[in-house]
Amino acid sequence: MKRLLITGSKGLIGSILMKRLKDEFELIGIDIKEIDDGKRHFKVDISDFKQLCNVFEKIDRIDYIIHLAADARVNADWQSILKNNIIGTKNIYECARIYKVKKVIFASSNHVTGGYEGIPPRLHKLKNPPLIKVTDPIRPDSDYATSNLNLPVSRLKGDIGKANTSL
Repeated sequence: MKRLLITGSKGLIGSILMKRLKDEFELIGIDIKEIDDGKRHFKVDISDFKQLCNVFEKIDRIDYIIHLAADARVNADWQSILKNNIIGTKNIYECARIYKVKKVIFASSNHVTGGYEGIPPRLHKLKNPPLIKVTDPIRPDSDYATSNLNLPVSRLKGDIGKANTSL
């Protein structure tokens, strides 16, 4: 069975994926708030590269990573965004490279297009919301959104940073 690591496994989306994918993959979760059982759930601060490498060393093999771990607060201060989202994501990609992970799926956010003039931030509440097309320019509405663009990491890491939705 293929082994899948989910970062941010105790967050909203991470916990849903851990439940939904348990029959299709051998799951491993890492989260900053989870209690470490040393087998399938590890407490780790992904911004601490050595700590993250120690967890990867404990895991025999990882085929895929779904990267969700981040400070998702839109009003988070820059230092938290830098540490948790940017440095943490860089560390995930670096471990993926070192430990030969086949694919990394990076989850972004609707906030990367949240800064459009005249469009309220609560599009889902409008009866007929204006549509933003994939060809529209990116306009992040916060530091959190900017960190979800993932451009510096994908450019540094080459192919492993490119979007690929197929496992």
